[in-house]
Amino acid sequence: MPGALVGKTMKSITATSGGSHTCAISSDDLAYCWGLNTNGALGNNSTTRSTIPVAVSTADVLNGKTIKSISVGGVHTCAIASDDLAYCWGYNDRGQLGNNSTTRSLVPVAVNTADALSGKTIKSIAAGNWYVCAVASDNLTYCWGYANYGQLGNDSIVDSWVPAAVSTTGVLSGKTIASISAGNNHVCAIASDNLTYCWGSNGGGRLGNNSIVQSNVPVSVSVAILREKTIKSMDSGNSFNCAIASDDLAYCWGYNSTGQLGDNSTTQSLIPVAVNTAGVLSGKTLKLITSGGSQTCAIASDDLAYCWGNNAHGQLGDNSTTQSSVPVAVDTTGVLDGKTIKSITAGDSHVCAIASDDLAYCWGYNNYGQLGDDSVTERLAPIAVSTTGALSGKTIKSIVTGTYHTCVIASDDLAYCWGLKYINEWGDIIQNSLVPVAVITTTALDGKTIKSITAAGYRTCVIASDDLVYCWGNSRFGNFAQNNTIYSSGSCTPGTPYCDFPWAVDTSGVLNGKTIKSIGTGLSSSCAIASDNLAYCWDWSRYSFGDYIFDPVIPAAVDVSGALSGKTFKSITGGSLHTCAIASDDLVYCWGKNDYGQLGGGSIDLSSATRAPVAVFAKP
Repeated sequence: MPGALVGKTMKSITATSGGSHTCAISSDDLAYCWGLNTNGALGNNSTTRSTIPVAVSTADVLNGKTIKSISVGGVHTCAIASDDLAYCWGYNDRGQLGNNSTTRSLVPVAVNTADALSGKTIKSIAAGNWYVCAVASDNLTYCWGYANYGQLGNDSIVDSWVPAAVSTTGVLSGKTIASISAGNNHVCAIASDNLTYCWGSNGGGRLGNNSIVQSNVPVSVSVAILREKTIKSMDSGNSFNCAIASDDLAYCWGYNSTGQLGDNSTTQSLIPVAVNTAGVLSGKTLKLITSGGSQTCAIASDDLAYCWGNNAHGQLGDNSTTQSSVPVAVDTTGVLDGKTIKSITAGDSHVCAIASDDLAYCWGYNNYGQLGDDSVTERLAPIAVSTTGALSGKTIKSIVTGTYHTCVIASDDLAYCWGLKYINEWGDIIQNSLVPVAVITTTALDGKTIKSITAAGYRTCVIASDDLVYCWGNSRFGNFAQNNTIYSSGSCTPGTPYCDFPWAVDTSGVLNGKTIKSIGTGLSSSCAIASDNLAYCWDWSRYSFGDYIFDPVIPAAVDVSGALSGKTFKSITGGSLHTCAIASDDLVYCWGKNDYGQLGGGSIDLSSATRAPVAVFAKP
């Protein structure tokens, strides 16, 4: 690990809410930061950005102290030190450093304890865009900094340069605070009654109180919309999601321009809607569901496949190009005659399945060879994937699809892929493969077999026989991991954003000492559930104000302080710019971009993203 962190491991990490820097606590219990530093947010007594971690200064107020907790705001940073007091550094134009001034500081300064925090220590801290909130030793909340949206919760929109108590005269009367989370300009807390309360900006309904009006004091999160069912399996597409519930029927939510929600409409939905069962699914239940670019497919109780949504390239497999907002049957008069379907996966505009003969069949868009039939001919009905080359004599155990490529685990427990292989930064095709080729095993995967595989976008990840994660591709390069010399090899080394051979996902930080149980990839992120049953994500794992915050190799823990408090993870899946997971309560939680209601919480947000998981609701 370069620079100041040589020889150290990571205990916790926090990524910026609205700016461009990251901070972590290392094994020496000190703080290290990296990224943009225009106003001293790195705390190293400079304004020079750093592309590697630098130590936060301990020359003044932090002298002799260690760091217990750290939180990153837009252009400032705050921490709790070993004396259980709060210290902040960076930009201070709205008093967000809490030291009774508006003067920025390039090194940590002590948060004021002469007034509201007199005699109190700090238990937890959360930095928003230009403000900070903390839970003190009295189990109440105190905030300081920018207040224009009521985010200080003290019934005022006047900035406070020192901590001010959040109002407890309304819905929080008699209650204490268990945990707190700060958004861009709003705050949510779990109180001692195990219910959620929020205050501040309410654009898109983020306060959850069935309103879009900001609140300068805490309000109760509405429970009028109730979850009716638990979730058995789910998948995410491009700005939409679909799930099979405990009644063995399908429900979808989010973007719906081509009928991908399957509810006989093209109207987007902010909450789950039932997939139509009046036609070909009449009397049938569903066993497995997969969502692609703008189509959804499922395996029903008759062990046959049904699809709905966009069909411009034949990806519904019904031997037509007519889109359908209700399920249609995948054609079984050709190569699938007499066969049933065991597994199914949807790519951007193509779909592949494993049939009862343990071979692979694909249909839809084929411009890059992603159907694997040694052609670039679009197929409106299933065709057999070639078994004359690398897959000769092998059967298929698992299959996944990326945007324009497909990968499998074969009966030899190794990975094989086909379709788009390389494109350059101008989008020109450099190479593809029209038939399956073997993924290279002479680098990080040497001597290992493959236990599970996932693909999305231009990336593929696997869990190997050592129960660790290995990935390749990412964005436009190296979908196949064949270690070819074409284009990407000149800049590709293990751990770089674009790699044409497998590299091990970093385990020196939050994944230290953990093994991996399952993985899920989306266009914007890769995520894993580890042996502690918690989730960790990397790549384009956050979306902020139209800009990607990109960390291709360092996993970060998914926030479990809010809606997921006390819960663990059972499965996880990625969409275009959002991620969803099934938690231990068998309910779905999503986070990320919410411009089409794909988070399923009954709201929409065109301007930014939800960085902490929110619960997906069904109709009451």
